[in-house]
Amino acid sequence: MTVLQDSPRDLGAQHVGWGAKPEDYATVRDAIVRALRASSTNWNDALQADWHRAITAIAVPMLQGAAVHTAVFAERMAEGE
Repeated sequence: MTVLQDSPRDLGAQHVGWGAKPEDYATVRDAIVRALRASSTNWNDALQADWHRAITAIAVPMLQGAAVHTAVFAERMAEGE
């Protein structure tokens, strides 16, 4: 696993404690893309696709980290911790 995946996974695990839900990641991604589009006079479909892909590339490992954190919590709970 690369550093570029480890950091977002750790961040995703932290977001569980802050109440982030999986669907929130898509909402935030879409809001960021809309804000970027609104602030650019040269916006085009290629930029939209690139930003969408870039933010998704960050969100996916964050969601994976959140899922692992949740699974570990569930295992501990099942073991009586």
